[in-house]
Amino acid sequence: MVSKPPGDAHGVEWFTTTNPDGTVSERKFPLPRSFANVKRGFSEQKRADAKDWARKQLARTGNRKHRPREKQKPDPTVAKASKRLASRFTR
Repeated sequence: MVSKPPGDAHGVEWFTTTNPDGTVSERKFPLPRSFANVKRGFSEQKRADAKDWARKQLARTGNRKHRPREKQKPDPTVAKASKRLASRFTR
């Protein structure tokens, strides 16, 4: 017959802990928290992760600004024209 490891009646060993003097006692669990408190913890962790991600991205890209693609660049003819003429061209 297989013996159960020390623990509770179901054999879950993390319910107990060994004290420095060698005795075994029941593990103390933290008190239940409110939903708002739990949610705040998740939000703080998420914010820290996002900040780390942004820091890594800036380090990778050299902190350069957004550069539009060739297709997104404005037409130089329109950019040089007067506002009245340019507005008619872009309609």
